[in-house]
Amino acid sequence: MNTFPIFARNAIPKGQTVVISVNGTTMPEEFYISEDVTLNVSSTFDNLISGGGGNVFASALSSAFSAGSSLGLSGQFAQQSFQVWKSTNPMELSFNLEVNMKTSGKIDVFDPIIKVMKLCVPSKGDIGLIPPGPSVITALKDLADELKSDDSSSAIQDFTESDQFSAGTEISISVGSYLNLSKVIVTKAVPIFSHSLDSEGYPIWGKLQVDIRTANVVTTDMLDNLNNGVT
Repeated sequence: MNTFPIFARNAIPKGQTVVISVNGTTMPEEFYISEDVTLNVSSTFDNLISGGGGNVFASALSSAFSAGSSLGLSGQFAQQSFQVWKSTNPMELSFNLEVNMKTSGKIDVFDPIIKVMKLCVPSKGDIGLIPPGPSVITALKDLADELKSDDSSSAIQDFTESDQFSAGTEISISVGSYLNLSKVIVTKAVPIFSHSLDSEGYPIWGKLQVDIRTANVVTTDMLDNLNNGVT
């Protein structure tokens, strides 16, 4: 397995560093990208008629079918399967992080990996479980900013200031200088710990496969500002 030797840490390019922030506080642990980063953006398209393209087009096609049938034609046209946009999914990213021991396998390797793993699982609250990731309050506040309406903003503010929802966890991740995403969700974290242990019985290096997803759907604005933390 390709790992960065402990003595070569200072030689690792800045572009391979990963910075994780939780609720505005940067995690002090040092993570490095050990393999290529994969980004996935996708949209769903559907036939114009079944995808809600409107009755006008459906009526026009119906007339064309009737006319074609009366002329002995098949009554089928390529345009009846014309594809229109239906929805766009959040951006998904997958990458492998690596941490190496500097002085302690527990402090430098084990604890940082556990911290990242905790970002994708719930915690125990006074009653029930507190879900991971951003709260619905975050989405509502963003919506109020977009609406720019005093009445709607006031109503949303009154709602979000109630005790119905927890504040949630806002996560930001940056890779080098080219990728800076805020309000992301960690959906998967798979650790690999080295079989070599330090004197205290902790691994001397570790790798972590991390899958994340943006809280919002991908837009052209998001891609234009991929390195600015705008989502």
